[in-house]
Amino acid sequence: MKRTLALILAIAFCLTLLAACNNSKDPAPSSPAGQSPASQPPEAQPPASQSQGSQAPAPAPAAPSDGSFAWNGKKEVWSVLPTTQAEGLVIINDSMGAVLQAQGWEYAKKDAEGNPGNQVTFIEDAIASGKVGAIMCAAMAVDLLKDVVERAIDSGIIMVFLGATPKDYEINGLVYTSYALTGLYAIEMVEAWARGNSPPSDSKGIPVALDVYDDIEDGQFRSNAFRDRTASSDILYVYNTNVSYGDDPVNKGYAWAENMMTANPDLRIFVCYEPECMVGAVSYLNDYCDAKNIAKTEFCVVNCYEDDSAHAEYEKANAAPSSTVYKGYVTYGDSLESVGQALATIILGASDGSWPFNQIFWDSIHSYPAGFNFVGEWKMGDPNPAEIYQY
Repeated sequence: MKRTLALILAIAFCLTLLAACNNSKDPAPSSPAGQSPASQPPEAQPPASQSQGSQAPAPAPAAPSDGSFAWNGKKEVWSVLPTTQAEGLVIINDSMGAVLQAQGWEYAKKDAEGNPGNQVTFIEDAIASGKVGAIMCAAMAVDLLKDVVERAIDSGIIMVFLGATPKDYEINGLVYTSYALTGLYAIEMVEAWARGNSPPSDSKGIPVALDVYDDIEDGQFRSNAFRDRTASSDILYVYNTNVSYGDDPVNKGYAWAENMMTANPDLRIFVCYEPECMVGAVSYLNDYCDAKNIAKTEFCVVNCYEDDSAHAEYEKANAAPSSTVYKGYVTYGDSLESVGQALATIILGASDGSWPFNQIFWDSIHSYPAGFNFVGEWKMGDPNPAEIYQY
């Protein structure tokens, strides 16, 4: 009953924030032209106990009435990331950092280099330093972090997660995305393209190559949706799975596309976990089409997530469809910057008590097909058809 009430309060609180942001007159700056997402996270405001731009540490507020958390008053924030090689992830965190720096915080990124144990070590270091007041962690292994995160909270450090939810412990708050839904929409997007374009098929159906990543929970959910939704399609089947995430994903994507076309010249559909892999795959396939005198419109490459490269390919595909094999992307939030602003809002709210402990901010989901019809949009409160892939 207590958890149910907490969830109701979380949804009500976040809906209030979203409703307030819907009054904004301008669309998010990184949204593709002509498409304005439905909701936007709140602009972070300085806590009542802090003056804007003040460099002096604010005094810790009184503990909440339930005794769950009392901030230590330190104005240094660390972003503990799986990698700093993912451009979109860095954009999100630098946006968060910029908002907090404007309120007098110091900001630093920590690169776990793909090792969940390094995230534990960074949080331990933050506790030992005695100068860190908040940690944003894009958690790779939620269960592994339990003990150290609880110790951080006990020491007065605000703990915020991105893209992962603790199952048997609580934190100050999190920005969470239905990664499973991004994966579902990506497959439904290529399925819609295939129905309208009839790419080559074999006895199993139309082959699809999938770039996946299972080493973090949200990545696993997206990858489950990639695989399971493709397998359940009446026209598609999983031809290959690849992993490009981590070091040098662009070159990995290029090599993947090259290997796939060597193995199966009839392959036409590639679904990429993130934009970096897409850049490599698109580069190879565009060259492949030129060398083989194949129309680029015969191919369909899509990705989840967005960055400048995804925006550039999207604009090119809309302006000149014959110039690229790219066909669109699925992303979350109203922009990468808006996700960072939501994280900053939680941290500032946790510092002055205005953000309820252990509450969730849910990202909206948006799909951007290039040159064909597909609608995949979701906002907090809508039914989520991708929950079956969250295992």
